[in-house]
Amino acid sequence: MKIVEEDKKNDNLELIYKEVRSKLKDQLLLIDQITTKFSIILGFNGVMIVLLIQKLSAIKEINKFLGICLGMLIISIMLGLFGIDIKKYRRDPDPRSLYEIYKLEHLEETRDTLTQNFIEAYNENDKKLNILIKIFRASISITLLAVIFMFIYYLNGGR
Repeated sequence: MKIVEEDKKNDNLELIYKEVRSKLKDQLLLIDQITTKFSIILGFNGVMIVLLIQKLSAIKEINKFLGICLGMLIISIMLGLFGIDIKKYRRDPDPRSLYEIYKLEHLEETRDTLTQNFIEAYNENDKKLNILIKIFRASISITLLAVIFMFIYYLNGGR
């Protein structure tokens, strides 16, 4: 009976290990996806700024809608650059340390330690990821507002 209970415990620990490891991989993939979206927004904002600068050079006075639009795009670019800035995320385990420290340990101990490290890495990364998501939402919102101001400018006949 004790062997059956021990097998169930090991199966449960193995399941927990796999799930935590999977969540950490999903989280790191999400971070990469958001960074890619920042790159797209930066490219879009760059094109929009070039178009605005061309328009501003063609007219004699700066229209308030174009000025607001340009300011918003510049703010959005700054947020995007801050968001795309390379941050250190935990991607446990370090292969060298794992090998050196745990090569002679029992499977259960290594699995338990890895599981705890995955959980700690997930929690650390989650804090940074939440900030990154807030910055992304702010950047996309400001870009959208800039496009609306540009649309209003053109609805007024480009005056």
